[in-house]
Amino acid sequence: MKLNNTHDAVAAMQGAGGCEDCFQMSLGLTRSLCDTPQPRWIGKDYYTASPRVAVVLINPGGGGPSADPTLAHEANLFRQFHRTGDYQKVRDYFTTAIRRGDRWLSWYRDSFGLNHDEIAQLNIAWCPTRENRYPGPMLRHCFSKHTSRLLRTLEPDVVLLSGSATHPFAADIKRLIPHSEVVRTIHYANRGANADKLEEARRVKEIIAAKAPGA
Repeated sequence: MKLNNTHDAVAAMQGAGGCEDCFQMSLGLTRSLCDTPQPRWIGKDYYTASPRVAVVLINPGGGGPSADPTLAHEANLFRQFHRTGDYQKVRDYFTTAIRRGDRWLSWYRDSFGLNHDEIAQLNIAWCPTRENRYPGPMLRHCFSKHTSRLLRTLEPDVVLLSGSATHPFAADIKRLIPHSEVVRTIHYANRGANADKLEEARRVKEIIAAKAPGA
């Protein structure tokens, strides 16, 4: 049965707080400025959208210089979320990022005709790392422990796997959510020709439209 609010999804994200597993697995990983798993975007109308669309990226990146005040604010915000479970402050923060055109959020809206209030965006790996490293064991462990739980609470009808590093998880997600349409697509930073990007946008839009009621 589909959920009607974000409570369980927020609990799944909050429950990842304090996880240090991948930094204790002899993978040579070092945390960047944000030293906690990062919650991601769940639109306020996601659970009433039809179809429900979840965009899956690979990881939050490597962060930036420790003196960057924006990243320091982000780190504090996410730590506070894990303590309190207050997701509204996280949503407000990402709403500001959408409005200023941060590409990891706005590119999917603009390319695939998505309404951000009606979609979710999440990562396979939840922690940024120095040098932006995400080895296979990290991805598999984080998917198994955290990402799969979040996806089960989201129950998306369409899952867009963005970027080749996410594509190996297609079969896992299909087993997890059998009714979903799992679509391998390009990353927002793809450097391909514009004509190819436009063709990919057309293809993905058609898949999403086919999952809409009455299609």
